[in-house]
Amino acid sequence: MSAKDNPSSFHRLTKPWCFFDSAEIKLYQAMQRLSLNTAMQGFSQTEHDWQGKTFVDSLRLLLPAADELPGLKEGIAELEKLIAVTARRTARPRF
Repeated sequence: MSAKDNPSSFHRLTKPWCFFDSAEIKLYQAMQRLSLNTAMQGFSQTEHDWQGKTFVDSLRLLLPAADELPGLKEGIAELEKLIAVTARRTARPRF
């Protein structure tokens, strides 16, 4: 069964991206603290560690413009800490 066949599953997979997109917009609007808080809310909604990693990887692509995006470097550093926490939370037990 695909995510399209199961709307509940689809919703759970897409939910963090709403927060991540909003966090990125807030970053562009120079709302550093609100951006970070929103991104952290997105991390709390992830079900797979790749979701947060992908968001942080996309932010890293903005590093050449870090002088124009106050809080970018600091935000990435904070979110990188959450990647490990998320990986532990979403890890599946191995038998």
